[in-house]
Amino acid sequence: MEHLFLPYELAIIAKQKGFNEPCINCYNADKTLMQDGWYSTKRPCYNDGLIEECSSAPLYQQITDWFREKHNFNIAILKGEDTITGEFYYCYDGGKHLTKRCKGYYEALNKAIEEAFKLI
Repeated sequence: MEHLFLPYELAIIAKQKGFNEPCINCYNADKTLMQDGWYSTKRPCYNDGLIEECSSAPLYQQITDWFREKHNFNIAILKGEDTITGEFYYCYDGGKHLTKRCKGYYEALNKAIEEAFKLI
């Protein structure tokens, strides 16, 4: 289920950029997700009150919703076909390309989110 969560490095950037929505999990200072599920069963995790090295762990859907709702920015990952190298993915918003060709969906999504953070 870890693939559903934004990677630690991007979660820290989200925290720095003001993301403070309720999440079902958090990253520990050692950059790993909490394994006991305490937050998901007892209460949501927010960035407020967490030490600098820790962060809430937003789902990919949460962060793309946050970009759309708070910053009027849509992230869309598109699949393309390359006759030489096979499939590739890229992201754009309003005709502006945020990524170049990526080997996989999540690589494109992570790069698009990273670029979107630069725009806010």
